[in-house]
Amino acid sequence: MIQAMLSGRTIKERAVGLGFDLAGIAPLDVWKDLEFSRRWVEKGFNGEMRYLENPKRFDPLMVLPSAKSVVCVGLVYNAPLPYSTETAGAASGPRAWISRYAWGRDYHEIMRAKLEQLRAAINESAPEVETRVYVDTGPVVERAFTRLSGIGWTGKNTCIINQEKGSWLFLGVILCSLELEPDLPAPDRCGSCTACLEACPTGALVEPYAMDASRCISYLTIELRGSIPNEFRSKVGSNVFGCDICQDVCPWNSSRQSAVISYQQTQSQHERPLDPREVARPATTAIQDFHPMIVEPDHARVSDGATSGQQATDNGPRTT
Repeated sequence: MIQAMLSGRTIKERAVGLGFDLAGIAPLDVWKDLEFSRRWVEKGFNGEMRYLENPKRFDPLMVLPSAKSVVCVGLVYNAPLPYSTETAGAASGPRAWISRYAWGRDYHEIMRAKLEQLRAAINESAPEVETRVYVDTGPVVERAFTRLSGIGWTGKNTCIINQEKGSWLFLGVILCSLELEPDLPAPDRCGSCTACLEACPTGALVEPYAMDASRCISYLTIELRGSIPNEFRSKVGSNVFGCDICQDVCPWNSSRQSAVISYQQTQSQHERPLDPREVARPATTAIQDFHPMIVEPDHARVSDGATSGQQATDNGPRTT
């Protein structure tokens, strides 16, 4: 049998070996989450994003009839630079904010290339297996499967949050005909925190775990094809392409949450609290393609060490 030759553990180890930060196996049975997505669309929370109404999104068997399991992966994209909430008002002149996920190369290309390598590894061990790969571009609700794969829980800001890595994650999935042992879902650790709901300038987070995308600044500055409604214009602030506020304020994307957990754990064990220098910082990526691309005039690029016609980044000449 195919299952005897290839286990979920082997696939996850291979995924990490290919550079993914997180990997997990989800069952196909995520109908409760998919029903939530269907009702979310019925409420009109998708705004003008009609592709989210595709019925295939609510039934993975319409995408791959032989599907039995879903391989889920996550890749951290957080660059080690200040958050938008930390830079507000700090600039001496006019400044604009571009969402963190869009600072570097197109993440679809990077994620897809790694997922295709993972798919090739699966096919090498199990040539008969059928697969479909998706990175935020197909009729699949990646977050529904990721939530049940053990990678993280769905936060009140609707992002997938991992206890160690935070929520700055690109997600990808491979639907496959392998019957793999699913991982246990991660417990919801948002607790009584409502920082994201309170911080959202436009009130897009209408309740915990529910976002009206038609009010979200990311939707208004990226997806909306017409003019931004008057009621939201003053609330968009300096955001010109996307918005990171609900993730910026999340304690799981800050060292503060780690400090609280460390303190509580050590206190309960009657040990000394950890020194702040021992507390883990928010997870960041070493992938240079996710770091900001700073395009300047030729003379500036040359002065930064790049040759004429070569882009420069905050980390020096761009070589890829």
